[in-house]
Amino acid sequence: TDTYANNLSANSTSISNRDFRKLIFQSSTPVDGNLGGISGADSICNSDGIKPANTGSYKAMIVMTGIRRASVAPDTGDGQVDWVLLPNQFYTRPDGTPIMTTNSASIFVFGVLTFSIGTNTNAIWTGLNSNWTTDGSNCGFWTNSGGTGRYANANSPASAVIHGGNVICSYSPANLYCVQQ
Repeated sequence: TDTYANNLSANSTSISNRDFRKLIFQSSTPVDGNLGGISGADSICNSDGIKPANTGSYKAMIVMTGIRRASVAPDTGDGQVDWVLLPNQFYTRPDGTPIMTTNSASIFVFGVLTFSIGTNTNAIWTGLNSNWTTDGSNCGFWTNSGGTGRYANANSPASAVIHGGNVICSYSPANLYCVQQ
């Protein structure tokens, strides 16, 4: 009886339902700085028990010189290598809580986070300075528990969400931010 659909066959219209957001979740189990490198950190995200079902692959928001980088110059998003955030992308927690929208350089400006990325006070391994550049404190390139590693504060809505300081890799377990790709 609908005049717009009258005489149309069942397969004449293609409809695609697409979600415009990407998810970021905080890994469930704190680990020491020996993550198995960047690929090991990505594996932790993809095998995590709280990874949302049927949401594809994830990468850890963690950096290391020459392997994964967010920015060379402070707060510009230049020189990225295998970076995990997309340009102009809306990110939420798995429960739909909005976090932020990145800028055209695939980073976000502090002060525009709607909510923190994480929901508890756990430390998060990142290797990032507060201006998106890579710090050299990375637990031996994230492959051993010696030295110190750069961490973030999961429940901060400010720059501490990516940089909170350095901790000893061997006895300071931390979580990861896992970003949907």
